[in-house]
Amino acid sequence: MWRIIWCTGATLILLATPVAYGESAVFWVSAPVRAGEMVLATGYFPHPEGASLRLADITRKGRDWRTVVSQLGRPTEILRVTNGSVVFPLPSAGGRVYGFRVDQPGEEPVFGRVNAPEIWWTISEATGGVGPGESTVTTDEVMPGATLRVFGRCLQIAGVAAELQPVANPKKKTGVAARAENEYSLAVTIPNEVEPGRYILRVAASTEALTGGGAERTIEIRRGMQAAGRSLSIADFGGQPQNGIDNSAALGRALAAAQAAGGATVELPAGGYFFAQPIEIPPHVTLRGAGPDQTAIYFAETEAAPEAWIHGTHDFGVENVSIFCANHKAILSSDMSGKPEGAGHVLVRNVRIRGSMFRGHPTSQSLMKRVTPVMAASGVGFETVRLSGPDLRILDCDLLGSSRSVYIYRGKGAVVRGNRIQNGFRGWYNFNASEEVIFEGNTISGADLESTGGSYSTWGPPKSSQNFYTANNNYSQMMGWDREAFTSDGGGGAYYGKATQTKAGRLELDAASAEVTNVWQGAVAAIIEGRGMGQWRVVADASGHEVQLAAPFEIAPDNTSVITIVPAQVHYLFFHNHYSESGYGIAYYGTAIEHIAEGNEVAEAGGIFASSRRYSGGVSPEFGLQFIGNTIGARFNYVSSPYGATTFDPSAIDAFSVEPGRTIGLVLRRNRFLGQSVLRIRSQTPAGMRAVLVDGNQLAGGTAAMEIDKNAAPEVVVR
Repeated sequence: MWRIIWCTGATLILLATPVAYGESAVFWVSAPVRAGEMVLATGYFPHPEGASLRLADITRKGRDWRTVVSQLGRPTEILRVTNGSVVFPLPSAGGRVYGFRVDQPGEEPVFGRVNAPEIWWTISEATGGVGPGESTVTTDEVMPGATLRVFGRCLQIAGVAAELQPVANPKKKTGVAARAENEYSLAVTIPNEVEPGRYILRVAASTEALTGGGAERTIEIRRGMQAAGRSLSIADFGGQPQNGIDNSAALGRALAAAQAAGGATVELPAGGYFFAQPIEIPPHVTLRGAGPDQTAIYFAETEAAPEAWIHGTHDFGVENVSIFCANHKAILSSDMSGKPEGAGHVLVRNVRIRGSMFRGHPTSQSLMKRVTPVMAASGVGFETVRLSGPDLRILDCDLLGSSRSVYIYRGKGAVVRGNRIQNGFRGWYNFNASEEVIFEGNTISGADLESTGGSYSTWGPPKSSQNFYTANNNYSQMMGWDREAFTSDGGGGAYYGKATQTKAGRLELDAASAEVTNVWQGAVAAIIEGRGMGQWRVVADASGHEVQLAAPFEIAPDNTSVITIVPAQVHYLFFHNHYSESGYGIAYYGTAIEHIAEGNEVAEAGGIFASSRRYSGGVSPEFGLQFIGNTIGARFNYVSSPYGATTFDPSAIDAFSVEPGRTIGLVLRRNRFLGQSVLRIRSQTPAGMRAVLVDGNQLAGGTAAMEIDKNAAPEVVVR
């Protein structure tokens, strides 16, 4: 770089002295953002006092978008800029996808995009018959003729064009039919004639400026084996749907024959079948009735319940049947190790379960004998359905047991859809240490005044939970315990303090700290203070005082930086859910990274809560949260506060940073606050809440319904 150091008349004296540039970066940009709305970007801007910004429409530009911004970008007003964030408006009319450039004295320009499509994960459900051992729900895999669902953000804002490009033949392109379900979900139909192999899936591929980076995903197209379709009937092995006849032996013979055949379906014709013993379903065998209104399984009342009344290890199914039992632990269970080689590949479809360990006229003594272990275990071990491993489906079921309703552990590729899920005594639903999950179209309710809602948690290993699409569910009657219709859960931490980074992306922790083990693979390392604040990376490995990151921090930490390593909770999408008669409808409690809640309705409930904090010893950050277009109801409620109702606590969207937690990058946009509901932003210290945008919300109570405390106020932009 040449620098002008002296000028006289028409003569320029140039010296080849290099300009010493620093470092700048954009870490995260709010999206989707409509025309005329504000953009919040977090990053590292060491010289904000002289910053300027250019903005350009890149929606239909067919060349490198950074060049477009540099050459055609128009100067744009910066509403607020700090060394960790910048806020600026989009034009009131024009394109849908923009590029921007931030210039600072003594720094190279730094670029970012607004509304560019991002793919976070994909999942598919195979159609037709699938052979033994073949996955049905897969991530980043799909069969020809099937539909691949793509999740992320801004998936329709620039149109829904999509294409496949074979990895082995980059010049060949295959157009595919793409249907946008909403901004966060895209359905892509794979043509039958596409050959198996590895492909690059691109979203909005017709616009070069929008491709690359987050808009691409490598997927595998594979052929599926057709299932043999062999069927056996319990009637052929002596089964009889009559009262007083134990069908345990007959079903055992039928299941053994199905296993010996390499897999088959065992049919239970219409009628009620009594079993005195638990049922063990072998791998690659499905137990199928004629329908839950036609075929029923009854289990005997026992003083000592088995670990599960119906159990299989992996690769099994239960369909079209009602199941009734009295005393129970788990009712329907798989192997719960979560190991792909020994768990998973389970289908539970069109099953009605009714289980009550409190049935009949128990004495006080006998009732307490059954209630006490449920209370002591918080329902753990007393599930209606519990499954683990890859490729899990619970579809169109009606589930009610004595305590916990649905428990998924280490699920990878799970679909829970169209169910009626009821939580029993101290009951709740839980997805633990899971990823790539669709939870949609369900009705979840409390069937007991002691029942609560449920959670996505990280009580692993692994220490991560990510990529959940939660849409079009109805939650109600969560009256007991903590009352949260949904909460993120799973605290703890491996480290909190100083660290240095090598070029290879290895963190060297303070030698005086406790050692970190490889059980923390999959957790997040986040910079929550000082240089590089607002970045997070996945932990690839850890040993002693060294932590290997999956990718280096873009802006390396220095002696001003504070790093926390905690369980990961990343990419939760909540879309168009309804919450009533509960505590918080949505509660991000502890770590929350790049979650979006849009179009949800909270009525007669506590609202929406997000809190960074110290949780079970770990210091939990919240980065890049967006609450968009939600409706907070006007009606009074009794269960909003988990700790009692002695005072009136209005429904709210409530963001709260509890020291030493940090919230960095928070957007509240287009939300409707009815009646006496409030918008609340709080921080225990001035450092707790950073980079907050409040844009275009409707408050029935006016400015009095916006409660922003003095610690948070300097970091909040309100429009």
